[in-house]
Amino acid sequence: KLKEIESLFKKFASSYPATDAGKHHVAAYPASREEARANLAMIQERAARGEDVTDEVLLKLLPHVECDSNRAKGGWTHIAPAVAGDLRKKFENVGWTVPSDWPQIAEGILQFVVACNDDPAALARECESLDETPYMKGFQTGFLTPILNALRPDDFTISNNKTRRVYSYIADTKLSQKIREYPEANDVALSILQQTLEMMDAPELKEMLPCDRLDMFVHWLEAVERVEWARKGRAKRDVEQYWKIAPGERAWNWEACRDGGYIGIGWEAPGDISGLSRAEFNKLRDEMLLVHDDWTKAGTDQLWKFHSIPVGSVIIANHGKSKVLGIGRVTGPYYFVEEERHGHRLPIEWFDLNARKVNERGWQRTMVKLTKEKVDEILALSEGGMIREGAAGWKSDSAPPFSDDAFDLLRELHSDPSKSFYDGHRNELKELIADPVSRLMDDVAAELPESMLDALETQSRIKSRFYKQGQTGDNACWDYFWVAFYPKGRKRVASSQLYVTIDHTGFRYGFNLADAPDDEAKVFLANAEQFPVETLNLAERIVRDSSLVLGGSDDPSKSVTPQEWLDELVDESSRIARAMSIDEILGMSRADLISEIINSFVLLFPFFRMTLKDGVSPEAKRTDAPLGADTMSIIVQPTYTTEDFVSDTGFGSDVIERWERQLLRKRHVIFQGPPGTGKTFVARKLAGMLVSDTTGVTDLVQFHPSYAYEDFIQGIRPEVVEGGLTYDLAPGRFLDFCRRVERKANGAPSVLLIDEINRAHLSRVFGELMYLLEYRDQAIPLAAGGESFRIPPNVYLVGTMNTADRSIALVDHALRRRFSFIRLQPEYDVLRRYLEQHDLEADSLVAALRKVNNVIGDANYELGISYFMKDGKNLPDVLPDIWIGEIEPYLEEFFYDRPEKVEMFRW
Repeated sequence: KLKEIESLFKKFASSYPATDAGKHHVAAYPASREEARANLAMIQERAARGEDVTDEVLLKLLPHVECDSNRAKGGWTHIAPAVAGDLRKKFENVGWTVPSDWPQIAEGILQFVVACNDDPAALARECESLDETPYMKGFQTGFLTPILNALRPDDFTISNNKTRRVYSYIADTKLSQKIREYPEANDVALSILQQTLEMMDAPELKEMLPCDRLDMFVHWLEAVERVEWARKGRAKRDVEQYWKIAPGERAWNWEACRDGGYIGIGWEAPGDISGLSRAEFNKLRDEMLLVHDDWTKAGTDQLWKFHSIPVGSVIIANHGKSKVLGIGRVTGPYYFVEEERHGHRLPIEWFDLNARKVNERGWQRTMVKLTKEKVDEILALSEGGMIREGAAGWKSDSAPPFSDDAFDLLRELHSDPSKSFYDGHRNELKELIADPVSRLMDDVAAELPESMLDALETQSRIKSRFYKQGQTGDNACWDYFWVAFYPKGRKRVASSQLYVTIDHTGFRYGFNLADAPDDEAKVFLANAEQFPVETLNLAERIVRDSSLVLGGSDDPSKSVTPQEWLDELVDESSRIARAMSIDEILGMSRADLISEIINSFVLLFPFFRMTLKDGVSPEAKRTDAPLGADTMSIIVQPTYTTEDFVSDTGFGSDVIERWERQLLRKRHVIFQGPPGTGKTFVARKLAGMLVSDTTGVTDLVQFHPSYAYEDFIQGIRPEVVEGGLTYDLAPGRFLDFCRRVERKANGAPSVLLIDEINRAHLSRVFGELMYLLEYRDQAIPLAAGGESFRIPPNVYLVGTMNTADRSIALVDHALRRRFSFIRLQPEYDVLRRYLEQHDLEADSLVAALRKVNNVIGDANYELGISYFMKDGKNLPDVLPDIWIGEIEPYLEEFFYDRPEKVEMFRW
């Protein structure tokens, strides 16, 4: 192994140190070491004076990701980081600690570092002591060994995931990340360092310490050279992956991502999720879903997938469904940047910034997992989008999904399903059949609604194989290929499923229960018996609106009627499918087949749900909208009643019903009030109640001072194309919303929320809307393009207005006449009930808030109750932070000329 190491080191030393990344590595070690020693000296001096050094220990002794935000707050950045964002928030969110424990944690870390620095021989004792401390959960070697190495590089080595894998391989052992077992890992690393001293004495690295050379070499082995044994032992998810990730809606964040060398996504509310287990993330996700009513489980799960993308993975940045902006490779672990949009980030080296035109219908999501073939296809596109000759894996959507050769091969396989035939045709079976079917189902999954993806497994273990593993002789192969979406957490081969299959006779797709376990079959049959009318209605709709055959016969002439199917229903006869002959499938475009499968799966999904739960009506949450291109995007909104509104907000049902009447009568309302009165929260709830159990559409836009007519209604926007710029007329947010409503809402009420409506110059932003809001039944031509436009009658506007914002003066009387206003003031009784529900004493806080507002003496500037309604039982712990960090700055601004008023209310 040492000979292998020596050969690899020569390659490393002759190449990597001269690169920009290598130069950064070389410079980072001594800089971090010098800073670490200064940090420890400062902390020890302050601690000796009796000062609280909790913040300094966490920030300046633990290794942070190298980024501007960490440097700005004085964090100790390191080439081997363990802390990306807010360490406290992360540990508290997953339940590893509580706020009151941090002083003891900091004291334990400081004692550990000082003791090991003063006496390296005490390492084993100190590691054991620290490991037995109950509040030190989560602090493994990656957090604590960089500071030891920085202080005493001759005695302590850095121990993290990378070094653990490499040192375990070289020493033929299995090292751990637990702090208790660091002494063993350190001994192994020091032994390897001693044995490699001579071979690593390279002139290119003469200024580096031996331990730093070894550590940088380990990084190169895994992240750059990607040596297989250096990566062995990584979780399965750590195998490099291929992803399409949009740098924000309409690629608003692309320049920052390109110039900053990263890709980022939203869902910032959970904060830093590095270090969380999947179970801990799921718990945090479910808590977030209760707070953010516009979030979905499938959408939020993208955050977990994003943070799990391993180093070396390929990322494609896109603008919508038609343009590739850049292609890069992940160069480091996930990190989180506080108080920035799209703060969840991965460091990226963008190696290809050629703009390419594509046509990818499934790219409307923020993240889409790709295959290597798809990435090869995109790389094969020249700038501007022309297909290069021989583009790997490329197949036009206008071409048939399969070739004549594919079915010739399947006929041969049917005649000779032997191991020898498989061995001789393995590549052809993959290229002509397995890969095209797999890509087809990837595209289908990309366009299914999230409500289906919550229940369906569409990625892992969904594909069959031709070869029966371990079989020999004349019957060693299956003569068909099969891909199925099945219930998450179960097995494809023994579950209800939405499937496609191809063999020597043709192509099939549909719903199947025949191989499902007894519990799924029994649940399905019980639901069909409990809901016979609904089951029959759905069966009739399937016959009416699709080419699916009840009972799944390959011969459409042998199909049964919906009533016959229901009367004879048993698990073996429950199959619903469409069989397509070879001639039929070869005469069809790939795009049409994808659309047909998607529409059919959407129709069949209620039957799939009937296999999962008792008492599930097949008609629940479905729409009677006609099938078409947008069927997969039509989603019935969740039930949200007046009673739910009362429970969530504390307002009386009579008040809520009055608000609803105002909105239905006027069609445009604005919630106005001082900060903290829950205007946006209440507006969202009112919108949710209006679209409850309908196919209505909701969306939110936030106004700001630079918001313009072109952003909201319509405007000319430049588009970079090959050879220069084009200037196309593009719809703004409101026009786009109205078009979506007409396409998807099916006449149901739909609500556009305009947050902070008074922060824009409304007369300029609204333009012709000033007239159309007053005369809803009329249409007029738009200024930019002359297109005639009217507001759909089922569109409602709900705005929010902060009365403490002086830009309220921009809301003139003409606009006020077009809206109905709802004033929100601090509802002390609502706050009181909230506190009592969480077993908290209410009188003192309510009294303090009343006193503050009495002294303010202006209803437009009073402090609302929502400041104190986000933390539940944790409110006593965070109340000082809320008051000092949010209430006091507001009072300082309001009473800027009367500071004595502020002093009355200091925490």
